[in-house]
Amino acid sequence: MGVLNVGLDLGFIPEKAFTMFVLMALISTVMTAPGLRAWLPRIRHAIPVGVDA
Repeated sequence: MGVLNVGLDLGFIPEKAFTMFVLMALISTVMTAPGLRAWLPRIRHAIPVGVDA
């Protein structure tokens, strides 16, 4: 998020847009592991037992 902070500090990104970008980054990060666990078996990619996605 360093680039976002620089953009905010220089005034290129409005505060509301900065908040939206940070929330989008957090939400997509949290959704990645459950999404991969659901999607990978559907494309016949085995997830090894004991390995966290």
